[in-house]
Amino acid sequence: MAVWQCDFQILPESVFNRRQSGIPHQLSAKQFNRIDLSVCEWLPDNHADQISELLPEIASWSPNLRWWGSEIGDRIDLFYDNGRVVHFKIRIDVRRINIVLLRDFLGFYVIGGALFVQPTQVRYFDRRAQQFSIILAPRLR
Repeated sequence: MAVWQCDFQILPESVFNRRQSGIPHQLSAKQFNRIDLSVCEWLPDNHADQISELLPEIASWSPNLRWWGSEIGDRIDLFYDNGRVVHFKIRIDVRRINIVLLRDFLGFYVIGGALFVQPTQVRYFDRRAQQFSIILAPRLR
């Protein structure tokens, strides 16, 4: 990730349904890494088609990884394991924020109960996040 890019992991609210205290404001790296998206049915069957309406699909380095957008600009990543999404990320190019992309992305996913999660403490020598902040996106009307 370049300095002009900002990554957000996308998680369904449902991964926190069993927590009595609700959705936390922060997660440790250990808590974040224990989240298993493959057990959640949270994306619509046509999620790839919806993303293709936002950004063009581009080649990635793995048959299990699908990318839309640009490697040096805005990009959406979906990583699959046995046909199920296990990693969902949007990367924003903050040099030119694409308001239309953000609005449409929020319309597809946040209304459906998704959360933005961002690393907040990063060890730069090995690029591993130590803590993640959960950002509750505004509900669109």
